[in-house]
Amino acid sequence: MFEELFNRKNIRRNDIRNLLPKKLPLLIHVAGTNGKGSTCSYLECVLMQKYKVGKFTSPHLLDVSERITIDQIPITHEKLKNDYDKLKHLDLGFFDFLFVIALNYFVENNVDIAIIEVGIGGRFDVTNEIMYNYALITNVSLDHTQMLGDTREKIAWQKAGIAKNNTKTFYTDSILKSFVEKESNDTKFLKPVTKFTLPLKGDFQQKNFALCYEVFKLLNFSDNKIRQGLKNFKIIGRQQKIQENILVDVSHNVDSIKALIHNLKGIKNVNIFLSVLQDKDLKTIYTLLKNVGYPISIFAMPDIKRGRTKENILETLGDVNISDNLTPKKDMFNVYCGSFYFIQKVMEKLNK
Repeated sequence: MFEELFNRKNIRRNDIRNLLPKKLPLLIHVAGTNGKGSTCSYLECVLMQKYKVGKFTSPHLLDVSERITIDQIPITHEKLKNDYDKLKHLDLGFFDFLFVIALNYFVENNVDIAIIEVGIGGRFDVTNEIMYNYALITNVSLDHTQMLGDTREKIAWQKAGIAKNNTKTFYTDSILKSFVEKESNDTKFLKPVTKFTLPLKGDFQQKNFALCYEVFKLLNFSDNKIRQGLKNFKIIGRQQKIQENILVDVSHNVDSIKALIHNLKGIKNVNIFLSVLQDKDLKTIYTLLKNVGYPISIFAMPDIKRGRTKENILETLGDVNISDNLTPKKDMFNVYCGSFYFIQKVMEKLNK
């Protein structure tokens, strides 16, 4: 699927490479189904104590400049526009443009380390067109199945594509073992690291942090230095409490919803607002939330690509509460979860 899309746009891989700087900083590549963004932010907040750190992530929630940062400071709109204007004559996709702009921006500003998050998959992703010092892979679960495959094994093969010879490759999901070992001569399976109090809750956070911890050890960070860095952790839309009784979280697939439910244990009067895209398993997600006993309001988003219509939701779930009212309920702990598009809409409304 990815190769077909690549050829359809008539973009040769050498064309992308020719737009990238020849001399690059130390590079960390992050792939996986869940937790890529938080893993990148864990790396960033600790590493920037000793290094100048660039970070390229996606998608954004409130502003496109969130995707390209140096030491947690976003690229300016003026710089982004100027760099885009120099490239806009080329036949590149939106993500390709941003990746090229990000790497050149990092080199221009002499960053020591650049953290690069995969867009989708890994093997055929444009971010995989360069060599990395470290490749980190979080979990593998069923997501983007139309593009990556309909089994965990097929998706694992896609993710494992970022592993290469002479790139230290770390992973926490055992299904990746045979796949990464075919790609790289330097791989390591990691168990959860539990000795740190992490800013985000959940067992899978400890797994993902194990990937970061391995990098920190190799770069000679002490545990005390790591703890100090974690105090500066920043990420938008992940388990983010934006008001006393309002939490937003971009949980939009089965595994991330399971993690959200686990993190909500012990909280009373939870009220769920949910919207996921057409390629997500809405039926299972809804059932998981319903089985806990949460009241759920589901939102259609027909105005965006892959957004669900009311008709689609009713066809999938039957007679459920479809709403267009985002107002949080008094005396309830209101949780807004789902796609990045939905959380963006929620945050824009609630921040007014």
